[in-house]
Amino acid sequence: MPSISFPVFTLLGLLGLLMYAGFDFRRQAFNHLGKRSIMYSFLVYAIVVVHLTIGFVYFPPQAGSIDIQLRPFHFINDWMLAGQQSNWFFWNSVKLTAYNFLLFLPLGVYLVVLFKIRFTTGLLFLFLTSFVIETLQFVFSYAGLLFRRTFNVDDLLLNTLGGLLGMLIAYSVIHFMLTKFNQFPKQTDNTKIS
Repeated sequence: MPSISFPVFTLLGLLGLLMYAGFDFRRQAFNHLGKRSIMYSFLVYAIVVVHLTIGFVYFPPQAGSIDIQLRPFHFINDWMLAGQQSNWFFWNSVKLTAYNFLLFLPLGVYLVVLFKIRFTTGLLFLFLTSFVIETLQFVFSYAGLLFRRTFNVDDLLLNTLGGLLGMLIAYSVIHFMLTKFNQFPKQTDNTKIS
């Protein structure tokens, strides 16, 4: 019997988002729309991350496979090997590395801007989120529900570093905005109208 693939988690996320938006707008209408818009953009981002990392689930499950890569910075070795073979493999390896780095950059920004998480807590959250995604990929691949995903330490490092860069950018922008808008002391008007 042939397997079919279906974006189960993506559809569940979208359904949950629609339900949440319905209840939220019914309860709050247009109050605090700016902050709520940022929250909605975060929820859409989370659904996109789940779709990109977990993707399509196979029914019925296929033969499972286990691929584990535990050597840090192995992607550099991949670049060197791919660079010797052909241009396509090299640039594909660079592209995948860049995507892994950029994947959590928005999460780092959201942690600072939306959730106001401290630096060390945010760094731990970034690492644990990446670890959970890699573990889910491993378990679902082993069960045959995903098409050969690898538990990869490089993904943990690159995701965490990308999120760290996002946090640093957010902290820098917030610091810049606070110093720019607070550089002039507030002027008080001491004149009295008679």
